[in-house]
Amino acid sequence: MIKLLIPAFLLVSVGFANAQSTGRADTKGLCSPANTGNNNTFTINCGIGREQGEKLLAIMNKILAKQTDLSEVMAKLDEIVNKLRWELSPSQVARLVEALKTGRRGPVAFTCSFGDGEACAIARQLDKLFADAGWPAGEGIAQVGDRNRDAASGIVIVFANRSRLPAHMLTIEAAFKSAGIPIAQHAEDGSVHAEYIEVFVGHRPGAD
Repeated sequence: MIKLLIPAFLLVSVGFANAQSTGRADTKGLCSPANTGNNNTFTINCGIGREQGEKLLAIMNKILAKQTDLSEVMAKLDEIVNKLRWELSPSQVARLVEALKTGRRGPVAFTCSFGDGEACAIARQLDKLFADAGWPAGEGIAQVGDRNRDAASGIVIVFANRSRLPAHMLTIEAAFKSAGIPIAQHAEDGSVHAEYIEVFVGHRPGAD
């Protein structure tokens, strides 16, 4: 876990220079600061690696120099950390489940890049979310390792035959779009059952 130590003087532009009173400070989010007083050190816990944290700190220093609202700064920080850690935000989860409850449903399988713990965690989460939305899912995922899949990153929608696409693929695509989860590519694979859509989760985009 990385702790970002931001000297208070960096926060002058966000309106803390004149704050004299102290009190309880509660915050929520992926990166949650809690600070009282004036001229103090600001600690932000984000749960990411040191190298990622150093990059994040450099970005944050630039943002802090321009922003006037701390809530906007923290929202931007959560957005950056989401990209670094590649996890679904609570907002994305809620929007995905809601969108999956509308439209046609059908059989779907979830797979991930073999040995990629981060990708497989996303695949497991998607499997559960589809099941929560009433889809025939929730029975677990499979790790896939082959030359074509190993090079893939992001979410890949896989089908058996491009000329005979299952109707529920449209629901899946619309749900991902509604949740702000980009689909990296589509792929045709004859080994997939004709009635199924496979949602393959490759490596984290930008991880290489």
